[in-house]
Amino acid sequence: MSFQCDISICITSYKACDLLIRCLDSVYASPPTVSYEVIVVNDYSGDGTAKVVVSRFPDVIFSENPGPVGIARGFNMAFVQAKGRYILQLSADVLPKPGAIDTLYEFMEAHPETGMVGAKILNPDGTLQPCGRRFPTLGSVIKDRFRIHLVSPSDYFHKTYRNYNVVEEVDDMPDACLMVRRATYDQVGGLDENLKRFYDDVEWCLRIKKGGWKIYYIPQAQAIHYWYYSRPRDATHLIQTGYFSELYVFKKHYSRWEFFVMRLLTVVEVTLRMAKWVISLFIKPSERKSNQERLRIGWQTIKMALSM
Repeated sequence: MSFQCDISICITSYKACDLLIRCLDSVYASPPTVSYEVIVVNDYSGDGTAKVVVSRFPDVIFSENPGPVGIARGFNMAFVQAKGRYILQLSADVLPKPGAIDTLYEFMEAHPETGMVGAKILNPDGTLQPCGRRFPTLGSVIKDRFRIHLVSPSDYFHKTYRNYNVVEEVDDMPDACLMVRRATYDQVGGLDENLKRFYDDVEWCLRIKKGGWKIYYIPQAQAIHYWYYSRPRDATHLIQTGYFSELYVFKKHYSRWEFFVMRLLTVVEVTLRMAKWVISLFIKPSERKSNQERLRIGWQTIKMALSM
C-alpha cells in the first residue's frame, strides 16, 4: 500500500455534535507537524452534525451513516478509508492537548516493535482518568465484582500497580486516544464489530499482543476526555450489552472452563441485582417503572448468558 500521509486521525460520533466540533477545533488548533488527514464517521442523529462539520472543516473526510451502527463498526469504516502510516483512533469526546499526537507519533517511530500507544487521559478538571492496565483474568473479574460495589468509580479504575507518570508497557488501553501502526492493523485487523459497546478495546489489544506487538502508555501525550458528559444518563439498557461484551471476549480468548465460570458468575450477579430491584419496587414507588425495566433487562441478560 502506498501511504499518502503520516497519520490518519479517525473520529466517530453519535449525538455528540458539540463535542465533535470541540474535538476538531482541538486537532486543528495544534495539528501534527507531520502530514495527516482527518476522517470523521458520524451516525445520523438529526442534530445537524453533517452540516456543521462540512461547513467549518472542509478538509475533513466526512461520511454519515443513516443510523447508529456501533462504535466498533464506525471506527472500522474510518480505518478502511485511512491512507496514513499510522492510525489515530480518537473519540469525539476527547480533546488532544497540544503536542500529544506528535508525541505518540515520535514514540512509534523510535520503537518499531510497538503496535499501539495510548495517551494519558485527564478529566476536564485536570485530574487523572486512570488507563492502561493488565488484561482481565477470571480472578481479577471476580475481585472487581466485589470492589465495584464497595468503592468509588475513581478508586475502582485506579490500579495500584501502575505509575501513571512514566512510560510503561501495558496490556490494554481504552479507545479514547490511541495510535496504531499500519502494519499492526494490517496483521490483526480492526475492531470486532460483534462488540457494540464495551470491551472492544480490550479485545483489539488481545489480538495485537497475540500478534507479537507491544502496547505502551505515554504520559507525555495528554488528552482531556469528556466521557461523563457524553455517556447516557440512564444506563439501564447497557446492562445486557456490558455483560454480553465481557462474556463474548472470554469465550473468544480464554479457556472453556474460564468462560463457564464467567457465565455462572454473570447469572449469580444478575440474579442478586434483580432481587435488589424487586425490593426497590416496594420501598421506592417513585422508581417503579425504571425498576420494572431493569428486571426485564436482567431476565434477558440471564437468558443471554445461558444461551452463549
